[in-house]
Amino acid sequence: MPSDMFKWARRIEGFEDIPNHFKEYFQVFVKDDGLPYTILAPEHRRGRRKANEKMICIHEKYISYLERNNHKIVHKVYPLEDIIQIEHGKILLYSWIKISACIDNALDCFIVEYNTVTEFLFAEVITIIRTSIGTLNELLYKKEKSDIDKIELLEYKFKNYARYCLLPESEVIGLVFQQKIKKRCLGFLHKNISPTHLVMLTNKELIIIKEDDKMTKSTSAYCQIYNYIPLNKIKMLTVNRDSGTMIMLRIQLINETRVQIKYEPAQENALYQMTNLFH
Repeated sequence: MPSDMFKWARRIEGFEDIPNHFKEYFQVFVKDDGLPYTILAPEHRRGRRKANEKMICIHEKYISYLERNNHKIVHKVYPLEDIIQIEHGKILLYSWIKISACIDNALDCFIVEYNTVTEFLFAEVITIIRTSIGTLNELLYKKEKSDIDKIELLEYKFKNYARYCLLPESEVIGLVFQQKIKKRCLGFLHKNISPTHLVMLTNKELIIIKEDDKMTKSTSAYCQIYNYIPLNKIKMLTVNRDSGTMIMLRIQLINETRVQIKYEPAQENALYQMTNLFH
């Protein structure tokens, strides 16, 4: 048995299992049939960085987050309908989820880090949120035949990533894949411009899957970052050229948050086709 298992995230089944410093915040959530889905992520270290003890509890209509920072307790509550983006990343044994919400017209977020061995616990949280927020866009689905078969044309790794993250009721309406973009400099060296990534438009959400080009060459291939954005949280989806030769997919959310994704010029038509379907 690994010696650091006590640092792994775990499911909290009863009120008596909650750390004393969090209990007062959970009194209201106790029901006759037990607690709602609750996870405790103990304090741990990753290299020189310390991750504080954290707890998340997901309810029918909102998610509650608690963090112990020394002797201070940080408490956040997000209505599920106010969540605008979920980020789920993993690299080898290190994983995290980041939940972003629009609260009082301002962006707020929290991050929980955990050992990938306990991935199944957080996968449940992500699924509950994704199936609870947003609505299936039947009109979008009727515009175009499903593009699910295009997933089979992807390179093996991203084909698996794409199938892994799709919800059962989702239909892929469009997708655009981009290999890592590199720029030659100093004759023989290369500078990374953009990581390998895939954008998928479904009848429920926009999904962005990418590797992390900030990692070393030996570890970036093992890094997966998934971003899930409900369609009803997207204000605008546009395609533009940047000041150079790159094509930019710009995603503007309802709180004016902007996400930009770089593509090579060869993908311009495919991007226009996908964004036209959204509009």
